[in-house]
Amino acid sequence: MLEDNITSDSKHTISLYLIPSLVPPRGRTKVSGNKQWKPSITESRDGIFLHVKVPGDIERANKEFMYQRGLTVQPYLIIVGQSLSNVTSAYVVINNNLYNTVSVLDAVDFCFKAYHMLDAKYSYESHHIWYLIQWSLYSLYTKSDIKIPFIQDCLI
Repeated sequence: MLEDNITSDSKHTISLYLIPSLVPPRGRTKVSGNKQWKPSITESRDGIFLHVKVPGDIERANKEFMYQRGLTVQPYLIIVGQSLSNVTSAYVVINNNLYNTVSVLDAVDFCFKAYHMLDAKYSYESHHIWYLIQWSLYSLYTKSDIKIPFIQDCLI
């Protein structure tokens, strides 16, 4: 049960953390040669945001995050706080640039808009979550959207 004194940023972070569990990734993609990759719920969550406990951990965690990816790294969030129920700040990372935001929702909004302004593709492990956000929260449909039947079924 959530504490009464939990901040709205923490509540939003916990909600964002839970979405990949409620709507897990499906499907596979080729990564190198003929190898196939089916993202896990954790990988889906990590494709949206990275959690660090203190601001001093941002640079190290950001580098580790980028090197672990065999695919291109797309815009993502960094959430700072001792735990998800104690969030102190939120950032958006775009091409090694770190942008401080006023809240977790502002970070999600900034990141979403960055994808569209830069004409970037959503990272594979979390693209279904970004399309869910795009279609349900922004009511935005484009010609380049990929078809994800299980996400489209959620919106009916």
